[in-house]
Amino acid sequence: MGGVWNCFGTEGISSSDSNGADETNWYEIDPIAGMSFTFAKNFTLDVTYTAFNMEILNIPFSQHLETKLSFNDTPYLKNFALHPYILFWSELDGKATAAQVPFFALPGPVPGPGSVPDSSWYLDIGIAPSYTFKDIGLKLEAPCRILLPDDEFYGEYYAGSSTVGLYELGVKATLPMNFMPKGYGNWSFYAGFKWMDFVDENLQGMQQFNATGSAEDDATLIYGGISIFF
Repeated sequence: MGGVWNCFGTEGISSSDSNGADETNWYEIDPIAGMSFTFAKNFTLDVTYTAFNMEILNIPFSQHLETKLSFNDTPYLKNFALHPYILFWSELDGKATAAQVPFFALPGPVPGPGSVPDSSWYLDIGIAPSYTFKDIGLKLEAPCRILLPDDEFYGEYYAGSSTVGLYELGVKATLPMNFMPKGYGNWSFYAGFKWMDFVDENLQGMQQFNATGSAEDDATLIYGGISIFF
């Protein structure tokens, strides 16, 4: 598969092309390319390349590789299937986080125990149990995950690294839009809720470069959208 992801915002931010002279509402464009393999009947291996190409604030370009192994336990647990997975996410070149920024931007001695972090990685372990109401096609999911970062992924400017980077709990509902003509693809509407608990103090501290004020140790996200597949 291949694709591209773009991010636009309502507020203009200093453009990287103009060294801050102009503002842009186009924040980011990310290329995506990957392959998926199914083996031993119920295992799936996904390998995906991504890059973060920021259009704002002179944020450096970074490249990454994601390797995800999933297991379909539906034949065994039926409606109580957990759909577990383990994911290895690696920075191939550059940093996907702002972990290096405080070492260069903040004055004074470095308070944390570490040096300027290099490209790094994290492990992501999760489940995605779901149930589908076949009469109406409504699918409910409850994705949960735990992120285990390497010491250098978030760096150690603010404190020593934590074994657990964050926890995430969520609920997602997907409903097919069956009124759309079949020749226009398969349409569906989705809406969801996520709660994230930021455990690593360095992950908390880096928020200060994106928003003023004290760092938050958790976040709540409500989202929705429309998916189209051909």
